[in-house]
Amino acid sequence: TECTEEHTGEVYFISTITQDSLPSSSEMDELIAAACFDSFEDYVGTSPEETTLDYTAMSPTKQTWAKGDRKISCVVSQGNKSEVKGSAKGSKK
Repeated sequence: TECTEEHTGEVYFISTITQDSLPSSSEMDELIAAACFDSFEDYVGTSPEETTLDYTAMSPTKQTWAKGDRKISCVVSQGNKSEVKGSAKGSKK
């Protein structure tokens, strides 16, 4: 999909949590790192350490877990949170 509208973030990977109960904060951090760090280079074309881009993740909270949310969504953005057009995919920024 082409990103022709200005945006501050772009979902680049979604991971599903397979545990039966909500992971602890430290477990969630590990799941996020495994999902988002490892897939960043595949998507952007450069590693998180060598990029001008940033990544964050949206993950289940206690409230959303109770409603069935099991997704970790990895989001790439500009380090300065500015809006951009176009995709980070393959940009090697």
